[in-house]
Amino acid sequence: MNINTDLQSSSRRQLILNEMQNLANNNIGCANCQGPCCTFEANSMQITVLEALEIIQYLNQNNRIDSKLIDKLKETIANYRLDAYQGTGKTTIRKSYTCPFFNETIRKCTISRQSKPIGCLGFNPIEPGITNGGSCKSNLELLKIRENDYLILEKELNAHLKDELGIFWEKAPIPVAVLEVLSASSR
Repeated sequence: MNINTDLQSSSRRQLILNEMQNLANNNIGCANCQGPCCTFEANSMQITVLEALEIIQYLNQNNRIDSKLIDKLKETIANYRLDAYQGTGKTTIRKSYTCPFFNETIRKCTISRQSKPIGCLGFNPIEPGITNGGSCKSNLELLKIRENDYLILEKELNAHLKDELGIFWEKAPIPVAVLEVLSASSR
């Protein structure tokens, strides 16, 4: 894989990261939350090939790609049946699952904000002091602005990556996407 997304990665996330910092400055953030948005209770996050590659680059830089990680991805896929397609042809039914990058002991994501999926970054509390995720939601207006700013770039990068890797899906659950991109890029 010879496409470098490092520079685009941080700039494409900056608007959302700024909003997260603004929330934190007002004592609103994920720091004290138990993380239900990352578990099967509320998580059905799907990501693009580009987002999967950014996670893989982060994992590579931190020497975290090993057989233990591959087993964890496969276990998550199997436990939540994420590889079993369910849908009507036009629409895929999203399945809930606990993200394999969520550390259940410390109740935190183990992927850096600069590499985390846009949808994960965009889902934040709107009230201080909530520890059960009860006040969390996406700032759809902010996400739309971000999407419009990078729509062409992301569309081109995803098309290139999908073609280069032989991947057909637009979005997939995080463990499916990461495992498939890892497998395709090692061929």
